[in-house]
Amino acid sequence: MTNWNRVMLYLGLAASIGLIIYATVLGSVGQEFRVQRRIGVTIFYIFTFVAQVLMTGQLAALVQSQPSAIPVRICRLLA
Repeated sequence: MTNWNRVMLYLGLAASIGLIIYATVLGSVGQEFRVQRRIGVTIFYIFTFVAQVLMTGQLAALVQSQPSAIPVRICRLLA
């Protein structure tokens, strides 16, 4: 599980870099800034989505291995 946590950390850092790129050029006008905004938003959404999918997989594995570690409501949602 620790390796996946490290991967999620790096994915989160990459997503934050994409968000910083987007926010930096948000008020600028021009084609090159439009491309940078698209790249920033795309990086942010892709890496955030992949990190959330990994987290969901980890949570599902935790529920299967230790059902008492997760509240009952969450277990019912994942079952």
